[in-house]
Amino acid sequence: MSGEIDLQSITVLGVDDTPDNLDLLEDYLEGEVWNFLRARSGEECIRLALDPGADIILLDLNMPNMNGLSVVRSLRAIQRLQQIPVILQTAYASKENVLAASRLGCTHILAKPLSRDRLLSEMRACLAERPRPAADETSDGDRSDPRVIAHTARQTRQLVQNTRLADNADGVATVDAIQDLISGETALGERLIRVANSPTYAGRHRVRTVVQAVVRLGIVETRRLIRKASDRMLQGVDSDRTLKSLDLLESITRLFPERAATEEGLLGLLEELGRAPTSAAAQGPAAASPDAG
Repeated sequence: MSGEIDLQSITVLGVDDTPDNLDLLEDYLEGEVWNFLRARSGEECIRLALDPGADIILLDLNMPNMNGLSVVRSLRAIQRLQQIPVILQTAYASKENVLAASRLGCTHILAKPLSRDRLLSEMRACLAERPRPAADETSDGDRSDPRVIAHTARQTRQLVQNTRLADNADGVATVDAIQDLISGETALGERLIRVANSPTYAGRHRVRTVVQAVVRLGIVETRRLIRKASDRMLQGVDSDRTLKSLDLLESITRLFPERAATEEGLLGLLEELGRAPTSAAAQGPAAASPDAG
């Protein structure tokens, strides 16, 4: 495969039972990838790999209950997850673990503590080794594949939400307004809480809610962080994905004009498409909810 891998078009799933390690991964990847998902266990990793899905998994080797090797075995046993690249991370890389990982097809193992440059380099190398679909499998016809529709719908919904955040961030002036603005944006809410608990802002007690985080950060700083997060996500949108999203939005508006007339209705349609089962995704949101309106 020629050319450098574009990380800004991918979704990364980080898996570690230690939240601080996931925070570090997210900090390293901020502005570098399209989306970062977090899992605290092997079971959660498999669930998120299935829905909403990931392009690459950064997997801790030493976890309780279900360790990294067990997770890889489970992934390889599920047909639709067999080709997802996996990078193992460990502070205790033994010869036995390396051999066991190699037998499962995991040749990329990073030693902790990680460096940002090494992580990004290893991710590009790992993604470059992915089996590529045959030419006749990448034609425009695959846009009707329910999995493609669902994936595009999820990305389009995120694109609409990020645009809304970027457009409205400057207009919020109260804690309640900020809470309404980022309602449903779990990752952004969690980031505000982490920033509020960072050494720069930390107080006597840890904040645990978005409201507490906004109170500690202040309205002006919170608005700056929201704009920064939304701008970075929008900058990561490549032209091909934008065109697919615009195609999907045009189709939804034409098929469901009343529901797509409002932002709430449009986001609802995209959410239904993004999580619909195969049969429903192929027929559109109305198949899953015939009486919706």
